[in-house]
Amino acid sequence: MLHKNIPQEERRKYRRLDSIFPVEFQMVNQEIGSATPWYQAFSQDISKGGLCLTVNNLSQNEFHPLKSKDAPLLLQVHLPFSDKSFLAYAEIAWIYKVKELPLPQYIVGVHFTRIDETQIKRLLSYVRFRKILWHTLKALIVCMVASLGFVFVNNYRLQSR
Repeated sequence: MLHKNIPQEERRKYRRLDSIFPVEFQMVNQEIGSATPWYQAFSQDISKGGLCLTVNNLSQNEFHPLKSKDAPLLLQVHLPFSDKSFLAYAEIAWIYKVKELPLPQYIVGVHFTRIDETQIKRLLSYVRFRKILWHTLKALIVCMVASLGFVFVNNYRLQSR
């Protein structure tokens, strides 16, 4: 994963959970009440304190305000299998350019400055559920393959007699 390249001093104090889901964001200037258009990103990992975003296709002009880390971000988080998205405010903790060509790609670490406690619980519950489901499915597949092997071996023994 990309977050393994992040220096240790920039890592978050909360445990991270890997999960990918769509996140839209815009930079907000609260003093003059303006905002940029919505940009699309994808989560890379999530913690109680914030998340890491993968951002594609930002022009140099669009990237400049992000690099300065001055503008607060308004995030719109879209959880899979849910028709409800939710909003959160965040600040940029760090930003790195991952690749230049064919299209620029950045990873952006943000920490939440304002998020409803029920929404962060909902988000973390979804990620934990997905992780448990994935491990359960892997165990089920291993059991099915072992059972199938047992049936084939017993069938072979019966046919050999």
